Amino acid sequence: MINSHTHIFTTKNVPVNFLPWFIKPIAKYAVKKWMVKLLRFLRLKSYSYLVDKFITFKKIGELETQEKVFNHLTRFYPKESKFVTLSMDMEYMDAGRLPDSFSKQLKELTVLKKIYPIEIYPFVFAHPERPNILDIVKAHIEEHKFSGIKII
Repeated sequence: MINSHTHIFTTKNVPVNFLPWFIKPIAKYAVKKWMVKLLRFLRLKSYSYLVDKFITFKKIGELETQEKVFNHLTRFYPKESKFVTLSMDMEYMDAGRLPDSFSKQLKELTVLKKIYPIEIYPFVFAHPERPNILDIVKAHIEEHKFSGIKII
């Protein structure tokens, strides 16, 4: 089995203002399991599903490393599965600083490709505003054995 679209970056690769200011308080309460139970009690099943999904997404994204996210992901697939892991360059979203840089995200993926050479097929994100993006893409494809390019 090949999962052709996975992301294993962590919340450290997401801008600090990714969520708009007026959504942050809602999201803070939405990550509570009691909110899911309340929505189910109110027969708002589709909303409870979305909130539950958001809780899971947040919990996984807060794992310390991309390797931990990857190891969590692989638990749900047959042992021989392979994964296309798509990096994301969110620096140009105008949503604030990133706790970890895009280059750090790529370095982690490079290490993971060496650890899991048959399981992981990383793609380098090519954001057109990033300086020297062609050099970055070329290096990751030719030197670091990335499998392709992710574009907007």
